[in-house]
Amino acid sequence: MDLYTKLDLDKDAMIRETQRLIRMKSVQEEPAGDMPFGKAVDEALDYVLDIARKMGFTVKKINGYCGYAEYGEGETYIGVMGHVDVNKEDADNWKHDPYGGTVVNGKIYGAAAVDKGALIAALYALRAVKENAGRLKRKVRLIVGTDERRLYRDMASYLKHENPPIAGFTIDGHFPVTYAEKSLAMFAFDMQVPQEGEEYIRTLHGGKLDNLVPGYCRAVVVTKRKNEIVQALEEYAEVNRRDINVKMLEDGLLIEAFGRERHCAALEKGINSIAIMLDFLSYIDLGTGPCRKACDFLNEKIGMDIYGENLGIAYEDDFSGKTTVNLGTMDIEDGWLEVALDCRYPTSCNYIGAIETINQLFEEAGFRKVSCNYWPPTYFPRNHFLIHALLESYREVTGDESEPVSGSSASYAKAMPNVAAFGAHFPGEGIIWDQTDEYIEIDSLVKTAKIYARSIYQLCTAL
Repeated sequence: MDLYTKLDLDKDAMIRETQRLIRMKSVQEEPAGDMPFGKAVDEALDYVLDIARKMGFTVKKINGYCGYAEYGEGETYIGVMGHVDVNKEDADNWKHDPYGGTVVNGKIYGAAAVDKGALIAALYALRAVKENAGRLKRKVRLIVGTDERRLYRDMASYLKHENPPIAGFTIDGHFPVTYAEKSLAMFAFDMQVPQEGEEYIRTLHGGKLDNLVPGYCRAVVVTKRKNEIVQALEEYAEVNRRDINVKMLEDGLLIEAFGRERHCAALEKGINSIAIMLDFLSYIDLGTGPCRKACDFLNEKIGMDIYGENLGIAYEDDFSGKTTVNLGTMDIEDGWLEVALDCRYPTSCNYIGAIETINQLFEEAGFRKVSCNYWPPTYFPRNHFLIHALLESYREVTGDESEPVSGSSASYAKAMPNVAAFGAHFPGEGIIWDQTDEYIEIDSLVKTAKIYARSIYQLCTAL
């Protein structure tokens, strides 16, 4: 029986295990004992490792941060990386339960459906190779992480205990294969903004994560200009073609701005609701003092400018494109303002200098830096043996002659040497990571498993 026939027979099992993994609400929580990201994430990690153990793989868990399943012999190994952690989703915003694993019209819906489905596909691909490909030249290891959505602390822990693979791939990218990824920086700033006077922002909340274009922002403002602001909003919405509305409150207004949520890897296709809110608050000259100055700064330096021009970091190169800046979250509550940014820089630019520029501008504006995490770009020459091997595997299974890609996505390739991002998004599918009603197509799930099986075999026999 060949690899592909075996995986066709495993189709129902892959669907079932993908559903079960999606139903595990593996959202990071506070540490508990030897569970650095809480019980739910730990249970999902154990679940995947238990499947691997039952398949006959050697399994190891590393300090609760990650684990792996392997087979084969030798000192060196080929690495395949996936993860179980997901973002917290509001079920009210989903047509299908984000943690339900619902199957509709050949699609499995759920939070991180693409990445969780690809992880299950990789596990079944590894079993197909073990049972049908015979002896390999070296070991292969499926590494399962728990912090891909945030700071890659899982891979940092892994590398403290294990050597890196000599080659491999991570399953949180694009097909046919990603040869270059922009550098990534994530910032958090805050500022004390006393709410005083007759007019001020009582609360403001927008966005879910720094790496998502925020689709919704709401603000409660205290004001005696209610009728004037309502009229101004109608004019603003019509002239600027923005989706923004207002509701009367006893002592002020509830203002809601609606954008278009997108992952930062496809920032250009989103509409930032926080930027709409800031622009409107400036339009009506709302408030005074530090809060007003901070909001004006954010509006002027970022606002609708997604390429960093107003920040002075508008770099660009031929193969990875432009700098992108996302004002991902903003909160005003109890006299404090907090913001989080996601910035991605072209592979060839001075990203350290760009990071320093942002930190300096925010400091000069009165903000305090809460955190600044960053990772360098990843790059393989297009004729690199790894890119060639993965590309040939993709083409053999799909018949698609698409070329390697570069882009703004961020993957474990930033945290693990010698690996490239490889699926599970196919050309033409767009970006659906982390978005409402995310899904993986069942046909794509099986096709992904075949591509991974072919790639594992190729890397373990040719190198």
